Amino acid sequence: MLLAGSLVLVSFTASGQVIDPVGFCPPPGTVAGCTNATGPDGETIAIGGSSFAMEKNGNGGSPINPWYLLVAVPDNLGGTPTLSSTSPGFVPSPQTGTDLGQFFNTPTGDLYQFAAAQSGISNINSGGSLNASNLFGTDEDDAFNQSLGGGAPPAFFEVYLFTYTPQIQNNTPYLFTVNGAPLTNGTFLAAAGGTNPFTTPFTVAGLVGGPNCTSGPCTLGSGGGPLSTPEPASLMMLGTVSLLVTMVIRKRSKTA
Repeated sequence: MLLAGSLVLVSFTASGQVIDPVGFCPPPGTVAGCTNATGPDGETIAIGGSSFAMEKNGNGGSPINPWYLLVAVPDNLGGTPTLSSTSPGFVPSPQTGTDLGQFFNTPTGDLYQFAAAQSGISNINSGGSLNASNLFGTDEDDAFNQSLGGGAPPAFFEVYLFTYTPQIQNNTPYLFTVNGAPLTNGTFLAAAGGTNPFTTPFTVAGLVGGPNCTSGPCTLGSGGGPLSTPEPASLMMLGTVSLLVTMVIRKRSKTA
């Protein structure tokens, strides 16, 4: 009985989500990076808008071949994405996503069910955590409104479907780059390689500009642009200007 209980703990979290899913993270991609949430609520993984990594954690049987990548763009800002992969064997690359339409915030909405219904692909399934309540929740608000200075959540997600071969291998990082304009802040990424554990629960879904996305390959600002870091020369110039301004103010104070 103890052994059986241990196996159950290895396979499921308290919420019923399988803990060896396909997760996303900034490049170069590791199992730890792609399977540990970065959001303060223990949900989603912050990624940048220009590149990202994907990795399958755990064992289990052979995943589906081909498999699918879902890219959900808030309010369709930035238009249809095109992705390239530098990982061996990924065909086709580059690839432009197939537009599946608009996913709205409805009580029974689920991203995987929506994608399956719109694409006609029957083996896109998950544990149900990529539901509308999660996708339109606080993590999305934080990411989406970074570039807007606060405001309402998106009205919908435009969902794009990418189809790839070969099948996803365990503990193998797969790298992607975004051709053209970076993905908009608030864009979600999820894999669909059959039923759990070859899908992506909300806990490890990629979220462009997500909570705690403040440095490195993460992004801030409209369109997922890279974080700006001042150059040393710029810092020196700023310090010099500040010193001159201070001297002028002191001189005027003495004169007065």
